Amino acid sequence: MQGGGLRYHSLHELEQLAGKYFELTNCREEVQRLEFASPEAVLHHIRQTGVNALSRRTWTKSQYKRFIDQYKELFSCAHGVSLTYHPVYCCMKTRAS
Repeated sequence: MQGGGLRYHSLHELEQLAGKYFELTNCREEVQRLEFASPEAVLHHIRQTGVNALSRRTWTKSQYKRFIDQYKELFSCAHGVSLTYHPVYCCMKTRAS
């Protein structure tokens, strides 16, 4: 599957970047796996959450079908298909002058 989007920094990179300007009080990351009945349900979820805001491309019918087939092949699970998020949380405060 072809991806497109932003380049995300690792937790370590974020700590280094933010640490130049802020006092880091807590930084952590986690992996969240969600399950959906179908790839169509994943697309609906993504649309509802606004995660796809960068993409304005319209798929042809064959591109849509290829996505559905590939998603099933790559991400099938017991209850349909899965989607994984990898959020990073950073709590920081301004440095005292």
